Amino acid sequence: METLAINLEEIYGEVKDRALDEGTFTREEWHDLVEQVLEDRREMHEIHDDVDWDEMKDALRARFSDFELEIPEA
Repeated sequence: METLAINLEEIYGEVKDRALDEGTFTREEWHDLVEQVLEDRREMHEIHDDVDWDEMKDALRARFSDFELEIPEA
């Protein structure tokens, strides 16, 4: 379980950086980006099929409120 937590933080960082770079600032866009990043990592074999995919996706989607605090003011 510890490895999963570390991976989630790393993946959250990647999603956050991409969201800021791409101007992804809505909850729906965040959810789409989470799915895209996870799928990219699965295709690159960085996430194995034995990992609880739904749990990881839900945990990262729930971090939108954390990300919202980092959205730059327009």
